[in-house]
This record gives sequence, C-alpha cells and structure tokens, in this order.
Amino acid sequence: MLGATFLVSLLVTAALAATNDDQRLISLDLEQKRAYAAAQAGVADYTYHLNNDSGYWTRCTNVPTPNAINQQTSTANRRPVPGSIDGSTYAIQLLPATGQSLCDTNNPTQSMLESSGSNIGTFRIRAIGYNGTEKQSIVATFKQATFLDYVYFTQLETSDPVTYGFANPSAALTGAYSQCTKFRRDGRESSPIPGTSNQFCDQIVFVGGDQIDGPLHTNDDLAVCGTPSFGRNSADVAEVSAPPRGWNPGNNCSGTPNFVGPFATNAPVLTPPTTNGSLKTFAGPSYTYTGQTSITLSGNTMSINGGAFVAVPSGGVVYVQNGACTSSYSPFTVTYPTSSGCGNAIVHSNGT
Repeated sequence: MLGATFLVSLLVTAALAATNDDQRLISLDLEQKRAYAAAQAGVADYTYHLNNDSGYWTRCTNVPTPNAINQQTSTANRRPVPGSIDGSTYAIQLLPATGQSLCDTNNPTQSMLESSGSNIGTFRIRAIGYNGTEKQSIVATFKQATFLDYVYFTQLETSDPVTYGFANPSAALTGAYSQCTKFRRDGRESSPIPGTSNQFCDQIVFVGGDQIDGPLHTNDDLAVCGTPSFGRNSADVAEVSAPPRGWNPGNNCSGTPNFVGPFATNAPVLTPPTTNGSLKTFAGPSYTYTGQTSITLSGNTMSINGGAFVAVPSGGVVYVQNGACTSSYSPFTVTYPTSSGCGNAIVHSNGT
C-alpha cells in the first residue's frame, strides 16, 4: 500500500510539472502573438500618418506628439497599443538608406531614400512590438506615390492658360489663371473666363481610339467621348481624385470608357513638385546628361546622341539638365536647333 501511494504521488507530481510546462509554453506563445500584433499596430500607425501627410517621413523624429518614432539605434520612444489591456507597446525605428547613419531632416531624400538597386526611391521603418518578456519586429518598405508611377499624370484636365494666346498682361490672361486653374469639380467649366466675351476653359477629351497603355492618375477627373480604353491589363489602375463617378461626357457627347484595370475615385491628390530637380537623384550620374540630348529607344536599350546602345535605366528616369543655356521656354516659340546648351530632350523610336 505504501508503495502504491508513493507511485501515485510521483505520477501526480509529474502531471503537475507537465501542466506547468504547458502553461509556460502557452503563455510564451500568447506573448509572442501579442508582441507581433503590437508591431503590426506600429506599421499601421506610421502608414496612417503617411496617408494624411505625404511628407511625414521627411521630418524624421521631429513629428507631433504623441508618437513612437526613433532613430534606428533607439527604442526609447514607445506607445501603447490603442485599446490594449495587456500592456502591449510598440516602438518605430527609422532605417536610413544604404551608407547613411540616421534620418536627417536637413537632407531626408539622401538619408532615407535608396538611390540605387531594385528598391530605388523606397524607404524603410522597423516596428517593434512588446508584450511581457517578448518582442517581435516587422520591417516595412514604403514608396512614395509620385507622378513617376504613372504613364499618364495630370494636375488639371485642361490647357495651360498661356496656350490660349491672350496678351500678356491682359484681363483675359488674368481671368484664365483664376478660372482655368480650378478642378472641374470646383466649377472650372460652370462659367466663362473672366475678361472674355464668352470663352470657356478648354477640355482635354479622351475619344474612341485613344488608349492609355499603363497606369493613370489625374488630380482632376476625365472627360470622355466614345469608348477610349484605359490600361493594358488588370494591374493598371486608373485613378482620379474626383468623387464618383470620376468622369464626365466631353464636349456634349456621350461616352462609355473602358477601364481595363481598377478604376479608383476619390484618390489622394498627388501634388506635383515645384521643380523636377529631385529626378536627378533617381537618374543618378550614369543617366544624367547636359545640354540638348537625342535619345533613340530600341526595346530595352537606348542610344544617346548616336552612341552605342545601353540599357534603359531600371528606374525609368533619364535626366537632361541645362548647360550654357540663355533662352527661355515658351509654347509659342519653342525650337529644337541642331545643338544647344539647353536641356532639350529629343526622343526617337527605332531611329525615327
């Protein structure tokens, strides 16, 4: 009887030990899952701020509080997961570009954006989630949505006021700059141009036979007549910043646009840069040229000024800058001489 009692007590002790080990494993697994969820909350936090302020990343750690933003070697600044009752927190680290040590507000482009390779133009953050004794990390890569993402990009679907031929200065030109720089949804075509008898702002109209072979974005909306086609395949999105339905019949005609890929309305407005200087960073020294430059495209290669064919840049950007240039651009007097110090880019296809 004593032996049986001893054996039973050993079995009970072993069962309790096994149960305690299982409880520790379950607790550890739960903490790891909660820490990962906290890291996901950190990525969502940063994404939310980027969606509301596309320049959020350029301010590095100098962003409004509360925040969980740190340079890459610190996790001192943390935030609790919203609504969490288990003590989960997260920290966000800014991961500088290759060869850089930290995010620099004086030069955010160079310090954060990758300037070469397959990830050119992207930047990264690391979100670290904490729960109990556990932590989990997620590295997220972001790419700014820019006009470079689209084969067709416009601010306004109307002509530049300078192309109307109004005298400068004149009441008509002033009126064109006040009326024709509005979005259609803000009343651009609801009244004539001030200073004219009854002239309205021009429409850019897509008609049957027109085809945009790639992604499209306009901060305005589309004017359609007939059955133009937008996109090559289901991956090519057509975005407009106007509310639904996002397009209107052009010039009092009916239209039925063919959106091959997704058609998105209420898309975020992408403000064009004040200059194209930042494109030089994307092009890099190998694809930056000075003065009038003739580019002949042939498949995935190109020839510059009649030279040997080289690969088209993976980032898709060639930058042509001014050299010794004294002339100013006008749509009425533009010329392309045989040679020039101005940054004229002349593009040919297959030598034509």
